Amino acid sequence: MNKSDVLIETSDIPRNYKIYHDRIEPEGIDDYQEEAIAFARASARWVELERERDKLKVIGCTKGLLGKKRRFLGNVPEHIAKEVLSPELWGVAIPTLSNFYAYKNGNFRVLFQIRAPEKSGQA
Repeated sequence: MNKSDVLIETSDIPRNYKIYHDRIEPEGIDDYQEEAIAFARASARWVELERERDKLKVIGCTKGLLGKKRRFLGNVPEHIAKEVLSPELWGVAIPTLSNFYAYKNGNFRVLFQIRAPEKSGQA
């Protein structure tokens, strides 16, 4: 994997960026419950999108004493991945963790959004 295959969340979102897709939940996250729970317990966390051919993996990243830990949380839904992988969005889109819900019954939800320059796509 090279650097051009990853979109990294940043707290410095440029002024002209708007929410392109909101409240996205990684597909298959229930299959990676242990990873998602470990991600939820961390205090410093963010998401990255990693390109793998025509798919986008959602990687939950946390910062710890030994550096960055990356956890696979699922995939971006196919219809959204197709748009984000388009030439006009890939390389300029920014994933942003929007919410994490942990319920008393052990269920959880991870939601993120994709931001892009206002002139791109649907913004």
